[in-house]
Amino acid sequence: MDMQKNDASQEGLEPLHPSPKEIAQLEAMGISTLEQIALSNSSDLGMGKSKGEALIMRSQNILTVKHVQSLSVSEDVIKVEVDRTSRGIIAAVKGMLGAKDNPAYGNCKFEVLDTRIFLRQLESRPPQPCSYYDPSTYSQCGEMATDRCSCHSKYFCRLHLEGHTPSIQQDFARLIIEAQKLAERLQQKTQREKEQKGITLPEDQVRSFTRERGFTGFWQTVFEEIHGQEVMKQALAAGLFAAPREPVHVLVVGEPASAKTLARDILLRNFTGLTSVGGNATRAGLVSNRNSGEPGVLAFSDGKTVLVDEFDKIDPVDLSYCLELLSNGRCDVHSGRVHETIESHFTMLAFANPEGDIFSGNPQMDIGMRPTVMSRFALVIKVEAIKRQDMLSLFSRSLDAKGELKHLPQYFDQWLKLARSYNPELNVSLESREHYLSAMVDIVERYINTPLRRDIRVKDYLRRVPEAMARAEFEPVQDRHLEAALQLFQNSLETWRS
Repeated sequence: MDMQKNDASQEGLEPLHPSPKEIAQLEAMGISTLEQIALSNSSDLGMGKSKGEALIMRSQNILTVKHVQSLSVSEDVIKVEVDRTSRGIIAAVKGMLGAKDNPAYGNCKFEVLDTRIFLRQLESRPPQPCSYYDPSTYSQCGEMATDRCSCHSKYFCRLHLEGHTPSIQQDFARLIIEAQKLAERLQQKTQREKEQKGITLPEDQVRSFTRERGFTGFWQTVFEEIHGQEVMKQALAAGLFAAPREPVHVLVVGEPASAKTLARDILLRNFTGLTSVGGNATRAGLVSNRNSGEPGVLAFSDGKTVLVDEFDKIDPVDLSYCLELLSNGRCDVHSGRVHETIESHFTMLAFANPEGDIFSGNPQMDIGMRPTVMSRFALVIKVEAIKRQDMLSLFSRSLDAKGELKHLPQYFDQWLKLARSYNPELNVSLESREHYLSAMVDIVERYINTPLRRDIRVKDYLRRVPEAMARAEFEPVQDRHLEAALQLFQNSLETWRS
């Protein structure tokens, strides 16, 4: 399973705040992205050495701070986790660690594995004999040549003769110092981001709260008021924990009185940072408002989870734009007053009614939306009206609470905010991996030509769903997450067989 996050987009020059003259000069040389600058030498930019070096350093700084997710330092390994790998980002990380032009880099083993960058210390070597003579030794150690080698008639600095030339350990120690400085900066950045996202509780307290519950405890507690509809509750929770750039879009198709509205109300009541879209907005246009010609709500939902009611009523013209956004977070809109490229990365949790409002004996034929629409959703759930006993239980709790619905502790909202920034690694056995992939291929082969359309896009979903489950627990993706994700995929499809 390919867990690497592919994002071919590259940042333009805007973060550098260059002058019009500098932009023209750089573009004339074919340079239009930060990554190109990060890979350059000062002479490549044609701006003079000092100005070119400053520009390269700023580019590397911006790329490193933006793309490095975590950095850990041990005695002999520096490990950097990035959100994506490219030559420019790798060069930026090396530059910020001082490894790009540092002689010490020659004493390190450099590796890139998926989205992880490693600098490993090589084994120490004994001091070299006098035949190792190199005139650059003088400039590197800053000492005068004070002693003559009797066998080669060459002068050496005293430190070299005494075997005290900075060792590999000392060279690597310099990189560690730079890595620790960078780690401190990243920690400050993370703290600022938490504050901006409204994370106010201490992280250790939130993580302790999550460890006691896990992904299963989350959806069971959040949707406790809804009896039954287990598959819908799990799917919505997976969508909530998905990262905006790795979305798990969920579509719930259900009859009246199937608890769709209640599930939506529970989320809006207990979690902040969600965008809610009602039926009127759906009909007017999610991407481009057909009445006013202005951008729709999805254009302003970058980084959010969007709850959409009556998705089956979406305007056909607007639907084509919406499908592009659901697929890759970008679309070109030419409608009304809007003529632009819209970029917005979000997770959509959509609710829809079956065609004719109720299901027939063949529920797949009651979906009322094209298979191409279905394929954009990782999980498509069918829900029927809740049973009489469950409805009585719900009414009873509502009566006892004088019509007030339950509010969850603040920890749940903080849990969700903190977890969505977590980047889980893949740590599964070969046997589990092969079984999971084989089962997902079976699903595609079975449903590719049906109204539920499971096609090649499953390659993204099969990674994102177990990642969402692992993210909820601040754990790497393990065998049990693959098993739970497969069960959710299979159960979601089983709902359509009844």
